[in-house]
Amino acid sequence: MKRTELMKQNTLIAEFMGEEIGHEYMVLREKDSGFPPQGAVWTMPLYHKSWDWLMPVVGKLGEWFWLDCEGYGSFELRYLMEETITHHLRHANVGLVWECVVAAIKHYNEAK
Repeated sequence: MKRTELMKQNTLIAEFMGEEIGHEYMVLREKDSGFPPQGAVWTMPLYHKSWDWLMPVVGKLGEWFWLDCEGYGSFELRYLMEETITHHLRHANVGLVWECVVAAIKHYNEAK
């Protein structure tokens, strides 16, 4: 996948998560380390290769799926959530979980 397409997909995820998006696909994030807190910094999103970035997205999708999607439920979305994402999580494949998350967010956006 080309870098531009990868960053567009990461931007789709960042929008779903309510992240502030800036120039060149950057997102505004609080610094994780240091005391006192260092404030927010612009950073390149790493949803495609970091469990630290991706798992909160899986959690939010799971909440939406189990709480809100009864009216929106489609076989494809149910398959993505119950079978595909769960399967790839069991096998610890961050890239494939990321691909499934992107597909699920596209379904979520269509259902809104």
